[in-house]
Amino acid sequence: MQAEKEEEEASPEEYVALCDFTASGSEQLGFSTGDKLLVHAKPSADWWWAELQGVIGYVPASYLRQDAEDDTSLEDPWQDDEYFGSYGTLRLHLEMLSDRSRTETYRQVIVSNSASLRNKVVMDLGCGTGIISLFCAQLAQPSV
Repeated sequence: MQAEKEEEEASPEEYVALCDFTASGSEQLGFSTGDKLLVHAKPSADWWWAELQGVIGYVPASYLRQDAEDDTSLEDPWQDDEYFGSYGTLRLHLEMLSDRSRTETYRQVIVSNSASLRNKVVMDLGCGTGIISLFCAQLAQPSV
């Protein structure tokens, strides 16, 4: 009876990839949308141990779904977890601000369009570091 229970726990479950994932390390497993992966273990809520065509590695759990039916009502989990989640880290904001060419390009766009922005209401949605807002306030003289 105990051997049957262990065998049931050890049998992998099939999941379908909701979107592409590029592995960023040797312990991760990359896959494409629609790939069928066998999940062998779920060591955490975020990362699972899975297999694809004989290759095994960690995969982000939010990129997988158990049934293969297409559901267009689901949003791409990459946007929720990877994209928006990364903006909550100070490291990313410091990295963006230290990117001189990016920051200088933002500044130049504001300077080049300052006449169009003068005395207008400027709204920077999802302002992240706030650098565009600061450039507008400093260089474009928006309305108060």
